[in-house]
Amino acid sequence: MRAGLAVGIFALLCAIFPGSLWGQSDTLSTAPPLDIQILQASEISRRAEIVDAQRLIGDVQLLVDGALVICDSAWRFSDDRFRLMGNVVVTDDGTVLHCDQFELSSSAGQGRATVSAPDRTVLLRATANDDGHSRTLAAPWIAHNFETNVSTFGGGGALTTSDASGIAAEHIVSQSGHYHAQSRAFTFTGDVVAAVDSIEMRTDQMRYNPETRKLAWRSLAHITRPSGWAESERGALDLEAGTGWFASRALASVDSLGAPARVLDDGLLITGDSLVFADSTGAAYGVLTRQAQLADTAGTYHLWADSVQWQASGITLKGSARAHIMEADTMKLAAPWIAIDDSLGGRVVRARGGALLRSSDIVAASSALDWDEETGQVELQGAPVLWSGPDQLTGDSMTVVLFENRPQSLHVRGHAMVATEVDSTATRHHQVAGRTLDGRFVDGVLARVDLFGNGRTLYFAPPESAPSPIWSANRAECRHIGMDLADGELQRIVLYDAPNGTLTSFLADSLASEVAAPIEGFVRRQNPDRLAPTYPPGPSTDSSASTDSSTSPRPTLDPPVVYAAHDSIVLWIATEEVALHGDASVKTDGITLDAADITYAAGRREVCAEGRTDSTGAPKGRPVFSEGDKSFEQASLCYSLATGKGLSRHSVSHEDELHFHADRSKRFKDGRIFIKGGMLTTCDADKPHFHFH
Repeated sequence: MRAGLAVGIFALLCAIFPGSLWGQSDTLSTAPPLDIQILQASEISRRAEIVDAQRLIGDVQLLVDGALVICDSAWRFSDDRFRLMGNVVVTDDGTVLHCDQFELSSSAGQGRATVSAPDRTVLLRATANDDGHSRTLAAPWIAHNFETNVSTFGGGGALTTSDASGIAAEHIVSQSGHYHAQSRAFTFTGDVVAAVDSIEMRTDQMRYNPETRKLAWRSLAHITRPSGWAESERGALDLEAGTGWFASRALASVDSLGAPARVLDDGLLITGDSLVFADSTGAAYGVLTRQAQLADTAGTYHLWADSVQWQASGITLKGSARAHIMEADTMKLAAPWIAIDDSLGGRVVRARGGALLRSSDIVAASSALDWDEETGQVELQGAPVLWSGPDQLTGDSMTVVLFENRPQSLHVRGHAMVATEVDSTATRHHQVAGRTLDGRFVDGVLARVDLFGNGRTLYFAPPESAPSPIWSANRAECRHIGMDLADGELQRIVLYDAPNGTLTSFLADSLASEVAAPIEGFVRRQNPDRLAPTYPPGPSTDSSASTDSSTSPRPTLDPPVVYAAHDSIVLWIATEEVALHGDASVKTDGITLDAADITYAAGRREVCAEGRTDSTGAPKGRPVFSEGDKSFEQASLCYSLATGKGLSRHSVSHEDELHFHADRSKRFKDGRIFIKGGMLTTCDADKPHFHFH
């Protein structure tokens, strides 16, 4: 696919630079014999005893295929070769050669200009163009083809261009090269050093057309200019239009990538296999496995993509695009398409086609993403998801607020949910859901989450010992849910506004039961930064070691525990405790406990209750334990649902008209009660007026 892109780019560049500078031959091609006429000579003589040639002396003028050649003297040999000497001037349709000696061959169709001493040079003057510049090429020798009007120089040459005032505007040196009079283009080969306008270049092969003011090169070139520098193995510059192309040899041969082209322009470093510039706009392309890159020298951002386009108002990345934006922390963004728009209101980054964001300790993904640098808000639309440590957060829409690229707050609207993997099999997840969600980060780590409206929680408690198949599921509902985290780990869940819930045991293999079923709308999304985990081998599948499940006894499940409170419920994650506050109630297996505050330790199946005092100091919400038609009121109570044993302080029980008071009492599962500091009375006052002790 990218090979086709390379061909398309090459075609585009041919359109940008029409009439390729490399379209004409750089060699002196074979030409038909020259038509040489002697127009004038002061004296023509022959001395056969000395040399078999004619001697032309004084104001010699020759017409060579329409070109005028003049000199002080010349030899004309019998094979139609001429040797011209002294102030030789060759004028051929815009090309003027000045030299000491000129060897002219009719059969070869060309001549060769040389010097008479090492400190002298042959001069080639190109007639002035419409720009008024006069160009002079100096070299030890220059060969001229009269048929093609192409001149070739060697031994080290230098081209100098001066304007009408004589100020040098161009200076180019090389080991060898050519001048094409028809196109008025120069080709330079070997150790080329060029200074043209404000541009300086070093390369091994370059062509320059002063007529069109275009430069082109086919070997590694180093270019410096006021706004920066450039390096590329191929390229072209249009000095008149202010456009440029820089490329690697990967465009010419997909089998050899070569070094990518690099351009530094006004603090912007662009790297790619093909770079196109036009004033303040441009594009960069990658080929095969290599992407185009763009970065600023201040180190605030670095961009990658199959193609990068930029202009004064912003940058567009297409194809496997990535953007790293660095401040106090680095924000990393990846998407098929990314646009960075710079305006007076600040920078805005947009990603489409599936965006992936990494910032500090969070990873986020969505179909579309918009980031406003001024406000720090990142808007995620289209199935957004955010991972913070082990937690997955989802919703209909999501906004993350960044400061110096570190997350500060999070806002989820519509079907908000937080999910955390429970065990290594990733088959169960703790889940908390609501209509909306607001989160707060501390040092880039999620520290507090609040969900509002239709709040639901599902929290699993794994078996205390590995072989046990019994799990517990804690489901609750309320209007407002708060979650507190430390170092990314969930510490507690707080349920506000008349919460209620049920804690139920279930067998590990009963995934289809309603007890273990996820909250409606839950979908597990794969965090791209988490590799597939490797787990220890499971139980042996050897048939000799298997047991008949039909004869194996099924574990006994604990009865469900139903709980509720008026004010709030706190789920402590580490200790597996549930704290109920305000008119709290716990019901299970025919037992009911009501109190101002109740704490249930799920791991031990132990419930403790206490009352409160009102503003006057009077007791309120004293724990009331009921079983069947019997009830007991006390100041505090701890009761084990597992053993049926309980311990209470300052308890009062009622049976018909009898009231039993005890400072301490112990209750056993078989119904026995041991009392310390007991009173029996028919007086129903809190402090009986009479009693049996």
